[in-house]
Amino acid sequence: MKRILFPLLCALIFLASCSKGKDEPSYFITCKIDGVEKSFNTECSAIHSIIDVSELINIRGADTKGSHPSSFGIILSNGPAAKPIGKSGVFTSTTKDFEINTQYLDLVSGASYGAGTMVSNSANEWGVEIENQFVLTITSNDGNIIEGTFSGDYYYYSGPLGDFIRITDGKFRLKVYPE
Repeated sequence: MKRILFPLLCALIFLASCSKGKDEPSYFITCKIDGVEKSFNTECSAIHSIIDVSELINIRGADTKGSHPSSFGIILSNGPAAKPIGKSGVFTSTTKDFEINTQYLDLVSGASYGAGTMVSNSANEWGVEIENQFVLTITSNDGNIIEGTFSGDYYYYSGPLGDFIRITDGKFRLKVYPE
């Protein structure tokens, strides 16, 4: 009886310890860069800052741990109009009430790519049309977890006259840390 009881007890403890992860939410940032799947799930998080009427959401993640990971980030600010960002919404490069800027830093090639309000404003000054303006959709933000989607054309060193990469199918689910 002891021969059966001990292995059975060990198996139950093992199964119980494995099932704990199912109750914990998983956090991620994923997208396709020029059609290639990419994830930034290392140290990914969102910071939500509110000071008086100023509000900022900073979404960020890296592809690996270490001193030189490729990284991805989005910053959404209500700076231009001081309107609340809210629990959900669609924000674009051309939205006048909000400012949104995003960057992908590819340390394999050493290149930086940007999209958002600053790139869109530069394109307008230069008379350049951006085919796929950056779009961020926040589908849910309960103060603990933020979820949404993103896509757009990211320009080499944020210059709308140069090369660009296309980011599609962007998704995120992140823990929100208040600041």
